[in-house]
Amino acid sequence: MMDQPGLQILTLDSAPADDHDVTAAWERARFTARGGTASEVRAAFGRAWSMVERLEKNERRELPFLRDLCADYSVALVHDGDIRRAVRVADAGLVDLPGDLALTFHRGDFARRLGDWDQAEALLTSCFKPRSVSTISADDARFRTIEPTFRLAQLQLARGMINDAWKQVDRALSFDDEHVPS
Repeated sequence: MMDQPGLQILTLDSAPADDHDVTAAWERARFTARGGTASEVRAAFGRAWSMVERLEKNERRELPFLRDLCADYSVALVHDGDIRRAVRVADAGLVDLPGDLALTFHRGDFARRLGDWDQAEALLTSCFKPRSVSTISADDARFRTIEPTFRLAQLQLARGMINDAWKQVDRALSFDDEHVPS
């Protein structure tokens, strides 16, 4: 199709950025995550996160996407090679959302990757503990079941605990289809 004079197609990438609209920055980051490079994704989530950091604590807690932003940004940081910053982002998220299952899982996985095995085991094991209904998201089943179980298996394997690792793998494989991430 030929371009028409005067016709401008507006995309999220070409839309002017509003330095104060954290929701727009979050949407832009999610859009970038669908096809951007690791550095582009990190930068997009970083812009949204920097806006969130400037908010008052009560304002941050009101953001319906705060948990997802913390989790997605910290994972993007890991994919881009900055696990220490990922830990700081996940920790900041846990200050605002104490006990959040997804953030606890990711923080435990980051501890495992850093070799802090005792902390990793404590955090990943805590994912199995009952939570109040108000702190559980609809997509948390995988963070209560298969995800921490496989990470514990990896942790036990790294510790040389082969039999315990196999038990965790068997446990993970026992979860039904509802608990397996798509």
